[in-house]
Amino acid sequence: MHGGQKILNFLLCVDKNFILGAGALIASIFENNQDADMTFHVFTSSAIQDEVRSKLLTRLSKKYDCNGKFIFYANEDTDLYHKINGKVNNRILVQLMRIASVKSCNVVNSSTLIYLDADIVCNGDLSELSNLDFKNKVIAATKGEGPKDITTLSGDKFHIKDYYCAGVLIFNLDIWNKCNLDEKLVDWIIKYRPSLQDQDAFNVLCEGSALVLDELYQIQPPYKGGLKDDAILVHYAGGKPWAPWQFKRNMKATNLFRHYCKLFEPDVTQWISFKQDKDTLVNFNSFHARKAMKWLSKLFLKRGNYKAFIYFYWRHLQIKIKQKGIIGILLMKSNTRT
Repeated sequence: MHGGQKILNFLLCVDKNFILGAGALIASIFENNQDADMTFHVFTSSAIQDEVRSKLLTRLSKKYDCNGKFIFYANEDTDLYHKINGKVNNRILVQLMRIASVKSCNVVNSSTLIYLDADIVCNGDLSELSNLDFKNKVIAATKGEGPKDITTLSGDKFHIKDYYCAGVLIFNLDIWNKCNLDEKLVDWIIKYRPSLQDQDAFNVLCEGSALVLDELYQIQPPYKGGLKDDAILVHYAGGKPWAPWQFKRNMKATNLFRHYCKLFEPDVTQWISFKQDKDTLVNFNSFHARKAMKWLSKLFLKRGNYKAFIYFYWRHLQIKIKQKGIIGILLMKSNTRT
């Protein structure tokens, strides 16, 4: 620690689909760690860097002091990006940046870097992570789900004694930056092609080298029931709370996300029109946009609002026709009946 102050460095890897989630996450960290010296290291593709920077800082600076707290990096400027690019799809590429980006982070006065998925909110004090005793471990993660067998697309099998979710990772920079574990992880992924990519790679190559954190640093809300009041980090690893069909999945967890999301974007109506492309809803790819339209049409039909029902169902059909074409839709229905 520098002068007794808590220093927290966060790593976020963001694409256009997770701007809303990243904004809610950052707002939640600000709210619960106001006495800490924080820096957010945000990695994006160079093509969207200006857009992500503008949308994050414009909204967050209305409520928080953002001066000097953000450093934006381009994925393309990291050495391992070019080794990965073209070998995985874009969604997986963003996930793998949590491996490729660590050595590029300009972290000062600290040897700890906290990686968080952009579908997490912070609901407590993270000060214990600012001076974590790694006990010579290279990373820290929450206790896993127990034993798991990993079968890769290459046909190889690996048995993990205690498989963990890589949505929350704490990097020991003193060790990570001196070893070539990042390159080994990427080489392993390219060779074995695991289904969960970097998460499987971390579990195989870092088995025995990960410090176990308290489970409160990664609580995943159940489909039903409550949510631990003392949860520090809540990870919406399954259904995303911004998807309208997930609102009733776990209302306590959903309301927690809404609380922090409104600190970032107070106008809830903007959650649907956050992107310039009106055919794609915020945080949805085109399939989810169509699903959202259909879900909304059914909702308004139940409420007896027939004009809204017709509008959203028509928008659902427009997106479906744009995706598949009329002939494609008819062939799909014909195959279904057969």
